[in-house]
Amino acid sequence: MRHSENYDVMVNEQTVVLRRQGSSIPSVANILGSEVDKEGVRTIWLDRLVHRGAVVSLNDNWVASGAISTVLTCRAQ
Repeated sequence: MRHSENYDVMVNEQTVVLRRQGSSIPSVANILGSEVDKEGVRTIWLDRLVHRGAVVSLNDNWVASGAISTVLTCRAQ
């Protein structure tokens, strides 16, 4: 079951910073790997779990999933 949250997502070269809107405390994770598939979907594997729930829409672009560590996906822009 997918639920929605409202996060700002900043992707840097080696890290991802998630900041829940209304909170001043960021969640920071290292990027283990990333790819863009032939359909233009970008996938980023993180080194830790930074979301709550099975599948979470973080904002209009990003979806977080994963049980052991977070996997972010978004349509390439």
